Amino acid sequence: MQIIDTENIDIALVQEPYLYQGKIKGVTRKYRTYSYGDGKRRAAIIIADSTIDALVITQYSDNDTALLEIQQGNEKFTQLVYTWIITNQ
Repeated sequence: MQIIDTENIDIALVQEPYLYQGKIKGVTRKYRTYSYGDGKRRAAIIIADSTIDALVITQYSDNDTALLEIQQGNEKFTQLVYTWIITNQ
């Protein structure tokens, strides 16, 4: 949260957020957190800018993917997706 504040970040993509009893923890209430699924959610998007509206597209979101439709002011809706991918190295 300190980095979001000091660097003036509007949207943060979070991989493996801290969960407690199935809920994302550690994000202050002044920010909005978006993720989808039950159990261990591995992808989340934090929106710090209150002028940005967002909606989770549930048809394409799951524990590993968060897809948002976003709008800021009169700007056209765009899509923002964040996926956590497991690779074998």
